[in-house]
Amino acid sequence: MELQREAYQQQTPVSVLLRKAYTLSRKLKVEEFSKWVELELNGYKDAEGLPDYRILHGEIKALNPYHGYIPAYFHIEIEKLIKKKDILSPLTEVELLVKQGEESGRMLMYKFPSHIQMMFMKMTEVEFEVSLHIPVSQFNNILDKVRNIILEWTLKLEEEGVLGEGMTFSEKEKEMAVKSSAPIINHIGTMINSQLQQNTEHSTQSLKLEEFKVESLLSLISSLEKFQEEVQDSVVKQELASEIEVLHSQVKSPNPKRGIIKEALKSVRNIAEGTTGSLVATGILQQVTTILSTLGS
Repeated sequence: MELQREAYQQQTPVSVLLRKAYTLSRKLKVEEFSKWVELELNGYKDAEGLPDYRILHGEIKALNPYHGYIPAYFHIEIEKLIKKKDILSPLTEVELLVKQGEESGRMLMYKFPSHIQMMFMKMTEVEFEVSLHIPVSQFNNILDKVRNIILEWTLKLEEEGVLGEGMTFSEKEKEMAVKSSAPIINHIGTMINSQLQQNTEHSTQSLKLEEFKVESLLSLISSLEKFQEEVQDSVVKQELASEIEVLHSQVKSPNPKRGIIKEALKSVRNIAEGTTGSLVATGILQQVTTILSTLGS
């Protein structure tokens, strides 16, 4: 079967394979496979029913005007939403993205819409633009998966005696194809609960943040005490000790003051940001950003 040979050799673009697979499945009246091919060719309308291989994950980065792109940290529940990218585009666009990514450094970047950017800045209290960075290899995986599905389908048809001549099939072969146990794509896939529609300016979002709990400071204080042992600068060491003491007092207080906690956390964040090469400092930045996001404005 010509389609099988082209899928195996990997020289024919996947979009071309899909068009041939669509013709073949229509001639054989294999409706479910035809529907899957149509979705791959024309794009998916929404995330519900999106196959797992079209759900990609990247790294959240902020654009620091002095240091370029740096890791950005948010509350864990928010990160689960914004690190995921549902690829709804037609496969021809995926092929183009792969080509662009391979030419520009093997990483693709998605910018969040303006209202989401404003929400991020309010959470972090830092006016850095945030974007999602995804390795081009993940987009390549979409192409490989589609190619493999087509190859598997044609192999199964061949095993069951559906051979045809070119694109011509006997009535018996058509009947066998319809009854075939060849793989049929499950359109339902993984149900996506993502509330963030990246690159969409007119969507509405509802992100529920966890409420602040003073106990969340205990783990941070423990990390800060370890970090304090690493700090060599006596002035910075003393400043850090003062902020640790402030946080300790707020944890013990029957009526902790959010304003005082926020100011202490901002000071701690500044100290951690000024320390390079420390894994403890990197972890502290994530903890501080997470706690700040629960404190609100």
